[in-house]
Amino acid sequence: MKNKYNIIWLECVDSTQSYLNSLDTEKLSEWTIIASKSQEKGRGQGENRWESEDDKNITCSILLKPNYISIIDQFKITQVISLGVYDFLSKYVSNVHIKWPNDIYVGGNKICGILIQNKVCGMEYTNAICGIGLNINQIVFKYAPNPTSLKIETNLDFIINDCLIELLDCIRHREIMLIEGKAEELNDKYKLNLLYYNVWAKYYYKNEYIWARILDVNEFGYLILEKRDNRKIEVELKEIKFCHQIEE
Repeated sequence: MKNKYNIIWLECVDSTQSYLNSLDTEKLSEWTIIASKSQEKGRGQGENRWESEDDKNITCSILLKPNYISIIDQFKITQVISLGVYDFLSKYVSNVHIKWPNDIYVGGNKICGILIQNKVCGMEYTNAICGIGLNINQIVFKYAPNPTSLKIETNLDFIINDCLIELLDCIRHREIMLIEGKAEELNDKYKLNLLYYNVWAKYYYKNEYIWARILDVNEFGYLILEKRDNRKIEVELKEIKFCHQIEE
């Protein structure tokens, strides 16, 4: 399949995101993609690492330059990337959800991790480096706690290069929506496809277990939940832990 994007393929790298970060991104064109067949130290949130077998999955980082939105709207890029991955996967499997803020699940299992690093200069949102680890053909995982992949879900083999182009097309479609001023539509789609949206579920929050339901996500990306006593709380990343237990 023709390379419609500026994809730079590497045989092996510690992390596509770290590699892209090491380059002079000001001189690189938007939609430069670093993709690797082997990634030794894939990055996740905090100290987490992303497990990926060589030549089996999509491990890439995308350079975006979203200076068309304000710096307070950075979370919109998270929505663009998450929905793009959601759209791609939904072509092949059902029961796809976005686990706030940007993990992608099929059923109760994680199929994709996303890590976005934003760069701001003064009042300008200069670039976003969007790292994606998407399980495609891997079926054996050594230490990932609840993994799945397209092959596990469909029992089919996929061509990684073709999947990458298709994934980028889906993400690009969502970015065009943002550029065209359809941020509200993106936000609604993101919210409606959140894992446990409007469902009573168990969480660990401020050293105690609570039952709450997801109502919304605000403009800064904070999760808004309603507790049993009707009180609403806004939480940031790492303030709350999903217990993956719902009320039947």
